[in-house]
Amino acid sequence: MSRNPEIAQLYNRMQISTSSNPHLICTLHQKILLLIKKFSKTNNQQHIITAQNLLATLSMSLKETDQISVLIQNLYSYCYELLEKKNTDSLNNAGRVIEILEETFSRLCGTNTTED
Repeated sequence: MSRNPEIAQLYNRMQISTSSNPHLICTLHQKILLLIKKFSKTNNQQHIITAQNLLATLSMSLKETDQISVLIQNLYSYCYELLEKKNTDSLNNAGRVIEILEETFSRLCGTNTTED
């Protein structure tokens, strides 16, 4: 059973602001997922580099004022390291973490950008 709604509710209750434009966060997550897929198909290193740059941007934009923000930042760092490995399992794992984060932020924004 997925805990995404519980995480989103907790995050929302704590009123953590990570960006002046939360929809931009969702867009960046979607772009990272797209870049991972493109790398898987083309093996173009630039896709991984760009995805890592976006992860670093997301990480730096967090306000480390609470434990949840720190944990999200750790997830971004973990995904960054997984992308370094560039193997199928690591790419899939990073993609899944980013997908869960994107779903969570989408719920916080009041939009659902993923297909069920």
